[in-house]
Amino acid sequence: MLRRFTNSLRLSYSKEDIDRLNSTVSTCNNNELCILEFFARTYIKRQDKNDRPDLFVHVPRTLFRFMLGGIYNKALRLLKDKGLLEVQTKRGTTWEAYEWRDGKEKFCKSYRLSRLLRYALRNKLLTIPKYTFSARKLKRLVELAEDKTDYTNPVTAKTAENLRKLDEIDTNGLSFGATLNAAKINARKFSNSQSQKTGRIYSSINLAHSGAILDRLTVDGEELLEVDYDSCHLRFLPSLLENDSTKELLLSQIDQCDFYESFVEDGVTRQQVKGSFQKFLAGKTWGDRVAKKISNFFQVWFKRIFDITRSIELRGGLKMQALLQKIESTIMVSAFMKADFWCLTRHDSILVKRSDKDKAISLLKQHAREFLGYDVPVSVEAV
Repeated sequence: MLRRFTNSLRLSYSKEDIDRLNSTVSTCNNNELCILEFFARTYIKRQDKNDRPDLFVHVPRTLFRFMLGGIYNKALRLLKDKGLLEVQTKRGTTWEAYEWRDGKEKFCKSYRLSRLLRYALRNKLLTIPKYTFSARKLKRLVELAEDKTDYTNPVTAKTAENLRKLDEIDTNGLSFGATLNAAKINARKFSNSQSQKTGRIYSSINLAHSGAILDRLTVDGEELLEVDYDSCHLRFLPSLLENDSTKELLLSQIDQCDFYESFVEDGVTRQQVKGSFQKFLAGKTWGDRVAKKISNFFQVWFKRIFDITRSIELRGGLKMQALLQKIESTIMVSAFMKADFWCLTRHDSILVKRSDKDKAISLLKQHAREFLGYDVPVSVEAV
């Protein structure tokens, strides 16, 4: 039994195995390459992070439906038949990738690359050819995109209007995930809405996490900058205090003493202190020595804030971070609506043209004073 298990691991493969694998991959069509690239990218990312790379991965049906025009199921079956994908097993029985039940098609939800393919990628013996978009695919992607913008809401209506002013994005050299985001932006089909919980605006730009997309955004050929409040969660906390003298005391602790730096100790960096501060806001200080110190600090000196982190349960579990996001988004959305220059909100910041940088800084500082009653530093960086 032990010998059979050890042999099944196949810790190494011969050159003939790798050549045969390369030959098989070379026979894959564009749709199959799209799926292989997704699984390969996921595997490599998990491998780099040492995050259990051999786990099965759920098929992103919505993404593949957009990318392949709804025929991803056939490509999955062909990849399984070629021995490039493995299907998840359940109760000792292999699920079929393509089968009929009660007259209906049913597909397995979870797959992973074959052991040989994982070995080749891990040892850099194989590179999956890039999936390429054709004009027909992009056109179909645009046709499938749904416009769910609520134009009766003036905030989302202005967001959609400003999104349309973005220049077209060159998709040359982008991965298919980044190309998907670029295609949505280029298509001018923007699903954007305003969160009831935090007040933030969610649009194609908010969901475009790839820097390869954001750094290509331009308006009238001009590059964009991101303007936001410096450490907004920390600097918005004094607004929750009712006593002016207590509020001034916390502001001085933040500005003059460098709040984060005061909790730095041996083996703990400033960035780690920031993470511990977020744990305090969430009321999850167990197992974190610095988070407990921050909690004790507020319990002694600013008990109202400490009590809020322990008791706030609004509208289905709204935590302190969401409350602070609500304050931040109220200020940002107000500034966005009053801006007489092009801008877009992005999470806790606004995107502006480089030529409008000074206007944006002045606008955000003015709104901080109006809403909070005190000044909040503003930072600017490239997207």
